[in-house]
Amino acid sequence: MTKEKVSSYELPKTVNFIVANTSRFSAEEYVPYQVELFKHVKAADQTKIKLPAGMAEEWDRLNGVGMEINKVTATSGLTKAKQKKDQERDRLLIHLFGMIRQQKYAPKKETIEAADRLSIIVAPYLGARDKRCDIKSGLILGLEKDLGKAPADVAAVGLTDTLSQLHTVNAEYMTLGGASDAEIIERSKLPSIRDVRDAIDKIHLVACQVLQANYLTTTKDEERTAIEALAEQMNQVTLRYKSRHNVSEAQKKSAAEKHPKEPKEPKEPKKPADPKDPKDPKKPDTPKDPKDPKQPGTGPGEQPKPGGEQPKPGGSDGGPDIHLPEE
Repeated sequence: MTKEKVSSYELPKTVNFIVANTSRFSAEEYVPYQVELFKHVKAADQTKIKLPAGMAEEWDRLNGVGMEINKVTATSGLTKAKQKKDQERDRLLIHLFGMIRQQKYAPKKETIEAADRLSIIVAPYLGARDKRCDIKSGLILGLEKDLGKAPADVAAVGLTDTLSQLHTVNAEYMTLGGASDAEIIERSKLPSIRDVRDAIDKIHLVACQVLQANYLTTTKDEERTAIEALAEQMNQVTLRYKSRHNVSEAQKKSAAEKHPKEPKEPKEPKKPADPKDPKDPKKPDTPKDPKDPKQPGTGPGEQPKPGGEQPKPGGSDGGPDIHLPEE
């Protein structure tokens, strides 16, 4: 007997677009990925794929903004040098402020008093690390000048060398010049890469939905063929970038495991199971209860002598004699 079909309805043919989880992509991966996707969209016959007016142009424009952001973000060697010097300044400021705070609890009264006086001097500069780099430079100059008026107190809390290093690093930062400041200003005029990515993602998603809808509703084979070809090209790009990203992440993970930044803490050894309490053969047994019939003088017919005397060997107390074996 032939089994009846669940449904004889034939679904219309569809076209699918593979979408990558681009939230995992870095900006350096994301922007080239979108640029290459759009390259195929732009090359397609617009009269056949029928994207809404202005969508392709906006996608292209946003890709250009993303490329500009990446270019500016890839900072020059000079900018990196300034960033490194700024990090050194921050480290020295943290140490300087921290030492003054800690020395308020020093064992010597003179050190505590020096730290109290210095804490008043540095109070206006405590937020220097959070300021813009050029403002921070000026604040450090002011801090140096004010602390220079109390050299004895600075020496008392052990910060003479730290203050000297801070002066040197701050001077080196300032001598690097303002070449990289132009890059910072240029970057400030651009939108954030996050906002640009969000806008591109929306266009990409809607474009795929429009292409799918056009594929279902068109009555022209040439339009379906054009959309199918575009989907295949875009999917190949997506698969390639996904694979490349996965390989890169696996390599980073492997490298991190081989060369961890911080050594892993050793696992705590398992606590051994409590051993059974063996009977110590060297330890005498606890004396038995006097009522125990095995105790001498408590069996039938045996009564302990008054005064706690113990029965004498040989049966003088009525007990059985002890006989040695004959030779």
